[in-house]
This record gives sequence, C-alpha cells and structure tokens, in this order.
Amino acid sequence: MTATGLDLRSVVRILHEPFNAHDPRSVLDHVDDEYEQLMVPVGQTLQGKEGFVTSMQSWIDGFPDASTKMRSSVADGDTVVTEFYGRRTHTDVFQTPMGPLSATGRSVESRGRSCSRCLTT
Repeated sequence: MTATGLDLRSVVRILHEPFNAHDPRSVLDHVDDEYEQLMVPVGQTLQGKEGFVTSMQSWIDGFPDASTKMRSSVADGDTVVTEFYGRRTHTDVFQTPMGPLSATGRSVESRGRSCSRCLTT
C-alpha cells in the first residue's frame, strides 16, 4: 500500500472503511500494485489490487452484514500492526480457497490481526 503525508495508522484505518461500506474498490488508490495478502490458515496468497478486492469481496458476499472495528494499531517505521474485531452472519455462499461454503445462517464474532507494510511516495 502507498501513503503520502499521512500517519500510517490512518492509512491502515482507511483500508478498513471500504469493508464496512461494502465497497472495496473505493480505496484502490491506496493499494499498491505489489500488494500481497498471505492468509496463513489456508495457505493462500492474494496479490495486487485485484487480490485486495477479491479478499474483501468474498467476505462481503458470504456475510452481507459483515463489519469490522479496529481496536488498536501500532506503527514502527513502515509497518503497522492492527487488531480488529469482526461481526457477521453467514447468509450467502462464502468463497474459500477450499471451495464454496453454503450459508449456515450462523452469526460469528471474531478478532484478527493484520501486519501492513506501508510505502510512502
């Protein structure tokens, strides 16, 4: 991701806002072509702007009421570590690397962490 004259924690916060608005393409100006997302539990890596959109959109499609809230973030140099909480209800097909998961109707609350390296231009 790229940053120009912004606090890096603010840049990462900006990347969470389109998820809550269910509009991942709205923030692509802040996503670098070399974006890479490693999803350790499933061993999948998504790359580039389309990888960013694909990741967000799969959650939005499977969990139309999905939202996240940043709890905390810490910046050191060009790296920001963020803790967030998510809430969602599985009401549609969720596309995963292992194949589609049919809707269960179950509500889910979870927390996660992301580690972002921010490039300044």
